Amino acid sequence: MQNNIFRFGIASVLIAGGLLAVCSVALPRFFVSSEAAIDNGDLNPLVSHMRNASPRKVDIGATDIPEAEYKARLALIKQLVDEGNFEELVEEADEIQAVWAINGGERYAKLILEVMNAFGYSRISDGHPEVRGLGDKYATVALERADSFSLESEQYLLMRLRSFTDLPSLNDAEVLKLRNSSKLWLHLFTRLENERDSSADPYLTLQKQLSAPENPDWSDGGSNPVAKAKYEVEMAEYNVKLKWLGDQYKLRNLAADLAEPRGTKFLASVYSRPPFSREELSTLLSEYPIAESLRRSILKATDDLARGEQ
Repeated sequence: MQNNIFRFGIASVLIAGGLLAVCSVALPRFFVSSEAAIDNGDLNPLVSHMRNASPRKVDIGATDIPEAEYKARLALIKQLVDEGNFEELVEEADEIQAVWAINGGERYAKLILEVMNAFGYSRISDGHPEVRGLGDKYATVALERADSFSLESEQYLLMRLRSFTDLPSLNDAEVLKLRNSSKLWLHLFTRLENERDSSADPYLTLQKQLSAPENPDWSDGGSNPVAKAKYEVEMAEYNVKLKWLGDQYKLRNLAADLAEPRGTKFLASVYSRPPFSREELSTLLSEYPIAESLRRSILKATDDLARGEQ
């Protein structure tokens, strides 16, 4: 029984990790949150109210958008996309920012991602070249609250920011945005550094330390309350450790397969050209507690790009 539970735990983690890796490598052009698949039926009353509502003040102590409102706003965004209603979509995005950007939260981040996804549809973007600038505005504001939502959402928002690195020249506003985006990438790297356990391979840790508790003898029909309670406590502890393993697997995939390569490329692209410099980048890197190996990789990529080796 113990071996079966152990194998099931490993399989679950590997399957989850594999799915993350696939999603990371084959990230679609426009992010679609899983909760966005809302029925096409009538919008609930909260949506109808929101279409004519003014921004309201956030209650002190609120931490994220309530689930019912979150689902209703997702439904409204979907309806506005179907209608091709650019003006009301922008009004909705502005209200989300005005009401919820103060505290942030995972649902808030997902709503901003959904708005940015909506901007990618031709029925919204056609005739509205300003959508890219609006997307940058919403993403930048949201990323200032990145500590309130998941690393995955932070990463997806970062990937939506325009890089400007392919422009032949930069104006002052574009230079400022690039410097700000560089700091946002380094914030993500810092979170990865703080949240993942780099001291040991999590699989090795699992093999050496993690094992499912032994099932008690159920020949008495489970009537032994002491044995049952002990088993339930041990099983709960096992599940906590198993979740830690899954989280570590996801963090490692996020760092190795997507965040670090993309962030390194972005920073190298920025700081290998005027008005930026390697010295400025070196100073910036020293302000963030990222891994030394990552710091060296970023500087090397910058040097290589400046020499035309990439």
